[in-house]
Formats: sequence, C-alpha cells, structure tokens
Amino acid sequence: MELNWLGGCVLGALFLLLSGWMLFSQLRARKRLEDRLRSGFGRAPDAEEQYRLDGVARYDEQRAAQAQGEGRVDDITWNDLDMDALYRRVNVCLTSAGEARLYRLLREPEESDAEACEKRMAPLAEEALRFQVQRLLLRAGKEHHSAMESLLFAPAASRIRPGWLFPLLLAAEALSLPLWFFWPAAGLALLIAAVAASSAFSMAYRLRIDAQLRGLRYLASLLWAARRLCAIQGDAWRACIAPVREAAQPLKRLRGLLSGDASFMAGDLLFVWDLLRMLVPVDLVLFNRRLAFMQREQERVQRFYEAIGDIDVALCVLSLRESLHFWCRPDFTQSLEIRFERLYHPLLAHPVDNSGHVGRSTLITGSNASGKSTFIRSLALGMIMARSLHTCCAQRLCVRRMPVFTSMALRDDLLAGESYFVTEIKSLRRILEAVRRGPCACFVDEILRGTNTPERLAASTAVLRWLHGQDCLCAAATHDLELTRILREEYACFHFRERLENGEILFDYRLYPGPSRTRNAIGLLRVMGLDADIVDEAERLAGRDEEEETASPQDG
Repeated sequence: MELNWLGGCVLGALFLLLSGWMLFSQLRARKRLEDRLRSGFGRAPDAEEQYRLDGVARYDEQRAAQAQGEGRVDDITWNDLDMDALYRRVNVCLTSAGEARLYRLLREPEESDAEACEKRMAPLAEEALRFQVQRLLLRAGKEHHSAMESLLFAPAASRIRPGWLFPLLLAAEALSLPLWFFWPAAGLALLIAAVAASSAFSMAYRLRIDAQLRGLRYLASLLWAARRLCAIQGDAWRACIAPVREAAQPLKRLRGLLSGDASFMAGDLLFVWDLLRMLVPVDLVLFNRRLAFMQREQERVQRFYEAIGDIDVALCVLSLRESLHFWCRPDFTQSLEIRFERLYHPLLAHPVDNSGHVGRSTLITGSNASGKSTFIRSLALGMIMARSLHTCCAQRLCVRRMPVFTSMALRDDLLAGESYFVTEIKSLRRILEAVRRGPCACFVDEILRGTNTPERLAASTAVLRWLHGQDCLCAAATHDLELTRILREEYACFHFRERLENGEILFDYRLYPGPSRTRNAIGLLRVMGLDADIVDEAERLAGRDEEEETASPQDG
C-alpha cells in the first residue's frame, strides 16, 4: 500500500512538472507572437514568402458549387491579373478561416460583403480593441485548409467504424486505475493491455483521419475565440460581432479539448501532447458524435466559419490600407466609365500613378514596355478591389459595380494541342458570352495578336465594333496604330510615350490623350546591340511602309 502511495506521489510530481513546462512554453510562445502582431500591422507581407493557394482555392470551389454569383472572377482573369500575387500582398490573416474568406471575396466580390466589411472595420480602427481581437484570433491560430475541407462540406464521410471500439478501450483504461489500488497486479495488467491496444488502434486510425481530427480541434479553437470575442464590450463591437454570436451559439458541443491555447504548442511540447492523446484517445471517442452533429448543422458551421473569417478579413484590410502609398474608398456609378485620380498598380514597389477618365470604349496605344498593359491591369484590379475590399489604390476611383473579364497573358496550350490563336479565340468568346448575359467590363491586351496582320486588323475591328454596341465597358491595349484610325469614330484613344536619350529609351509611364505617334521596336534593337546593318535595313523598310500607308490611308 505504501508503495502504491509513493508511486502516486511520483506520478503527481511528474504531472505538475509537465504542466509547469507546458505553461511556460505557452506563455513564451504567446509573448513572441504578440510582439510580432504589434510590429507587423500596417506592413506589407514579406514579398519573398511564397506559398501554395491550393487549399483556399479548393474551399472556394466547394462554396462556388453551392452558390455561385454572377460577378465571379474566372480563371483566365485571375491569372491575367496575377491575383495570386494580389492575394499574397493583402493576406496578413491570423486564421485559416480569414484566409479562406479573403480568397473567396477576391474571387467572388459582392456588394453587400464589401459594405459589411467597411462596417466591421469601423470599431477595429481603435488600436486597443484591434489588438485585443488580434490576440484572440492569433491564439485560435491556423490549420491546413485540407483539414477543414471535408469537415465543412462532407463531415459524415470520415466516420470511425466500428464506433464502439474506442469507448470500450477508454473504459478499460479508466477501470484499471481504481483496480490498481485494490488489486495491483490485475490493475497493472489491465492498464498495460488497454494502453497498448489504445496506442495501436489509435495510431492506425489517426493515420486515416488525421486531417479531420486536426480540423475538429481547429474548429474548437475558433469557437473558443468566438466566445471571448463576444464577451468584449462596446455597442459598435457588439453589432460587428453579432453574426459570429448568432452562428456560434448552437455549436457549443464542438468546443472541447485543445481549443484556444493549443495553437501555441510547438516542438517537443506538441509531441508530448500528441503522445498523451495516443495513450488516452478521448478525441477519438467523441469523433463520430461530433461528425454526426456537424452533418446536421452543416450550413450553420459554414456560416460560423465565414463569420469569424470576416472579422479576420476586416483586420487584414485595415492593415492593407496602412501599408499602401495612399488609398481611397470607391465611388460607385451607373455609368459605363471609370474616373480615376492617381490610380496605381497595387503590386509594384515604386508605381507611377495616372489620372483621367476611361469611357465605355477605349484604345490604349504605345510602344513596347511603355506601360499600357500595366495601366489596363490597374483599371481591372481597381474595379475588383473596389467591390471586394472597398479599398482602391488611388486618390479617387469612380466605377460601376459589374463583373470584370480580361484576355491578356495567354499561352499556347500544348497539352490540349491548341495554338496561341485558338486559345485567344476561346478567351475572347467567353468575354462575348459574358457581355450577352449582362453589363460587364472587359480588358484586352493585344487583341488577336496570334495571326497575320490583315486578318488581325479585320477581326479585331469587327470584335471591337461589336463590343462598342453592347452594354459593356471595353478597354483594349494594342500595338496596331491602324486600329486607332479605323475605329476613330467609336473608340477614344490614349497613349503612353517614350524618348530616346543618350542611347537609351526612357519611359515616363504617363497617360496622354490621343493615339501614339511613335514606335520603338527597332530602336530597342539598336539599344540592345544588334548589328548596325540589320537595324539600318529595318529602319529603311519601316520608313517605306509608313510612306505607303500615308499615300493610301485605311479607313473604316
């Protein structure tokens, strides 16, 4: 009996020592992360940090399959505008729910979402409240998006079978402890057998359902954070957090072990905790019950996940605004036009801004590398950010709320056996189909460049004239100065300039009215050191072509 008492004291001391170690590690990790919170707000994320977006993209695809809006940014537009890079530029989210929600807002911007985000940001502008909210979201932490995907959209598919196995093993472990005090040999034998069986079966099952287990623990952490967020006082904040409170209230059953502070565990401490769960698999005992509950409350769980993600996105947008050179809230109009003051591209470290007005039909011309492609990308990104983040990289931006489609950075599709021109036609066809469905904005860079000049001019003219007659805004960048003459009655023209100075071609990246009157392709050949005879011959041939065009001008 005395030996049993001594063994119990040793176990108790080990437990206290382990608990103290865990608490110290937790507090140290929390302090380190909170210091990073204070210093990181209002700064752009590390541009060198690259990470895959497969997880958030799959989450968005699942949500889009449930309900897809008309304003969705399609894959071609997303790639043309390098929206992955924009997402990384904006993303300073503290939770996986925030990351998923931010991606979805950029993919499928909605008027109500942007305005609601603006309302959420109002109370969070106060530094003390903002830091309090950030700390709670940080303690909830992040989990890989694959861990949440099946739980949010098909929870019942991962059930443990047979369902009685782990409750039986846990009951055997519990029975062995009192048995140990009254019949040590039998108690110890039962404990060893139960722990060995629990460890073996636990390891086997965890390999299969590890993602779902991590997802459940993460959901519990979010519910832990939600409860504390709802406890924060303030009228404006209570209105802001109301959707989270409403969605979280019926989900109390999902709160449990490892919520909240578990996000701070790392290294050896996390290993110890995982070992304890392997020996005493309480989470596996509750696993099937929680999956059944999530299946019944699937819509509510999704709503909660997005509601708490919206709070994180509001913090994210606040930080973005602090990090920009300057920004504005958008003004919305019903006119097919874009009015802008000091508009710039959000992904450039040292952008050049432009001011002006783009009507429903616009041609942008200019030499190679003069800035016309970057400019129309800035227009398209400005429209998307206005609707999704209620934040524009400009001093003023007035746009119409409508879907955005582009045809820019196309490539040959070798796997499908398609040429560049076929790929380009398909890209344009989807724009024409979108225009038939309703008002939209379309931005095209070098229309139909994949074919010969006479047919390119004829086809481009036909497409652009058709777009001019529709309920859409069209801005096209082109090298074909002939298009500006053919379409001078339908399309307003702007251009970018360059100058040759000390053997170098210099650009000011400023937007000017009217079509371009200069060319620089042959000049670039000379600057890059090509043989002088080749460059001279090219200039002679180009001059002869210009004389022929002047002698017999084309018109529409």
